[in-house]
Amino acid sequence: MKRLCILLLFFAGILCMTGGVFPFHDDWSYLTAPNPDFNFGMLFPGAAFWRPFDALWGGLLAKCPSAFPLANRVVISIAHVLNSLMVWNVLFSLRRDCIAQGECSFSYQTVLGTVFFAVSSAMAATLVNTDTINQTWSFFCGIVSLYVALAGDLCGRRLAIVGSLLLLSILFKESGVSWMVSIPVILWWKDSGIKRAWRYGALFSVLLLFYFVMRFVLQGKVVLGDGQYYALAFNPESVLGNILMSVFVPLSGIDGLAFVCNKFGLLSLTVVLSLIFWALFARVAEWRDAGRTFSAAIAIAIAMSLPHCFFKGHHPAEMHFYPVVFAGSFLLGTLHQKSCDAILKVGLISAMLSLFAVGWYDKMSETYWRSARTRRLYENLRTRDIDFSRPVYFIVEMDQSVNYYSVFAGSAAHGIEFGKACRSFNGWKEFDWHMAYTFEQIARIPVSAQTVRIK
Repeated sequence: MKRLCILLLFFAGILCMTGGVFPFHDDWSYLTAPNPDFNFGMLFPGAAFWRPFDALWGGLLAKCPSAFPLANRVVISIAHVLNSLMVWNVLFSLRRDCIAQGECSFSYQTVLGTVFFAVSSAMAATLVNTDTINQTWSFFCGIVSLYVALAGDLCGRRLAIVGSLLLLSILFKESGVSWMVSIPVILWWKDSGIKRAWRYGALFSVLLLFYFVMRFVLQGKVVLGDGQYYALAFNPESVLGNILMSVFVPLSGIDGLAFVCNKFGLLSLTVVLSLIFWALFARVAEWRDAGRTFSAAIAIAIAMSLPHCFFKGHHPAEMHFYPVVFAGSFLLGTLHQKSCDAILKVGLISAMLSLFAVGWYDKMSETYWRSARTRRLYENLRTRDIDFSRPVYFIVEMDQSVNYYSVFAGSAAHGIEFGKACRSFNGWKEFDWHMAYTFEQIARIPVSAQTVRIK
C-alpha cells in the first residue's frame, strides 16, 4: 500500500509539472477560469447545470489569475490521487472476506484494479483539462459515500453521511447521480441479497427528490437543458451509440482519441494490446459464478455513462469516461483468480501498462500540438490592429484534416474564445463579435463590419 501511494504521488507530481511546462489548451470561457464578474447569483441553478463549486472556484481565481491553469491541474491531480487510494480501499473492503478463505491473490487483485483506474489512458483527457475539477471531485464524494455504505449495517448516522456525500457529488457535477445506482448494485453484489441495497435505494430516491425541489425553489422552475446544444434528446439510436462508446472504450482500454480521429495505426496497436491484456486476464480468472460480477460491472459502467448520453448536440467525450473506468477496476479487483505463477502476473500488468502508455502518448502529443496552435493564434491576435469600435467578424479557415474531440479540440475558434474571455486581464476592450467558419459565409457579413481572417 505504501509503495502504491508513493507511485501515485509521483504520477500526480509529474502531471502537475507537465501542466506548467506544456502549453495545454486552457479554457478561459468556463466557470473554473478566473472570473472577475463573479457574483453569488452564480451559485444558484442555471438553465442546464447547477455546479456551484465551479463558480466559486472561478471567483477565487479572479483574485490571482496568474495561478490559472496550474492551480486547476494541481487540484485535479490531488483529487485523482485521492480517488485512486479510495478505489484501493473499496476493492480491499469488497475482497475482505477472501482473506479468511486463504485466497493468496487478494493483494494482487486489489493492485490490479487500482492501477487500472490510476493510469488508464481514458483518464488523460480529464487530467489535462482545466474544467474537470467537477468531474474528479464529484467522483471522490461518490466513492467515499460508497466506502461508508460498505463499512457496516444501516444506521441513522451512516445514512446521513452517505446522503450528504452524494448530495455534494451531485452539486459538483450532475453525473454524481450515477452513484445512486452504482452503490445499491455493489451492495447487492457483496451481500448476495437486496435488503440493504433496497434501503439505500429508497434513501437515494428521497435525496434525488430533495435535489429537484431545491432546484425548483432556487430557480423557480426545473430545466434540465438549455433548449439548444444541451437540450435533452432521446433518439434511441444516438443514445444507444453513445452508451456503447462510453462503456466499450474505457473498459477495453483502446485509444479513444485514435478511435474517433481515425488514427488507424495507433488504434490497431491498442486493439492488439487490449486483446493480449484481456486474454491474459481470462487465463488467470476463475469463471465459476462469474456472471454476477460481470452483471454488476456492466450495470456500474452503464450507470456511470448514462448522464452524458442524452444531449442533442453532445456526445460523451473522453473527459466523461473518468467514472466509467471504475467499473473495470471493480471487475478486475473482485473477480476470483486462480493461483498462478509470477511470470503470468507480471505479463498481465505489463500488457496493461503498455496498453495505457500508447493512449497517454497519443493524447499528450495531440494536446500539445493543438494547444500550441491555439497559443500561436492568440499571440497573432494580439498583434493585429483590430478596430473594436465596430462589429468584428472572425473568419476561421478550417483545416479539413483536423478532427475535433474532447479537450483536444484546441482550434482557432477556441483561440478567439481564449482572447475574448481573458480580456479583463490583458487589456482587451469590450467588443461585439461574430464568427464564421468558412469563407462561403462571408456573404452574410454586413459591409460595414470588420473581418479578421485566421488560418
